[in-house]
Amino acid sequence: EGISIQQLLTNNYKSTPRNIVIAEFFKNLGWIEKYGSGIGRIINYFVKENLPTPKFETIGEGFQVTVFTLNKKNEDTIVSEGVSEGVSEGVSEGVSKLYYIIKDFPDKRTPYYSQVMNVPEKTIERWLKQLREENKVEFKGAPKTGGYFIKT
Repeated sequence: EGISIQQLLTNNYKSTPRNIVIAEFFKNLGWIEKYGSGIGRIINYFVKENLPTPKFETIGEGFQVTVFTLNKKNEDTIVSEGVSEGVSEGVSEGVSKLYYIIKDFPDKRTPYYSQVMNVPEKTIERWLKQLREENKVEFKGAPKTGGYFIKT
């Protein structure tokens, strides 16, 4: 069962991470202050910056957030980004997350990153290929015992 916009805006719901390993990882890094507190903090940032608060709408099984900002001419510009539960992460977002996980946990192999990110090993292999082609990561060591490292 989904969360209504009213529940979301009043913080009247139970936050349930889709991947507890990743949630704990980011909590330990200090990137998550409190589970389920992000929407309220985002709205507070907009209020603090004297910007219109984002508009939340139910879309299918998820929700869409419309963000209003001011461009250089102080004209309203609308930036809209749909967010949907159950939709897999975009490739660039997944690659970026993998990069930071390798940075924090180097010398690991594909199965480890697959388990931490809760995605198939084939997906991790595609993302690693992209990172290698962009000269951001490298594999060091023997094929069976080596691991990935951030290139310096």
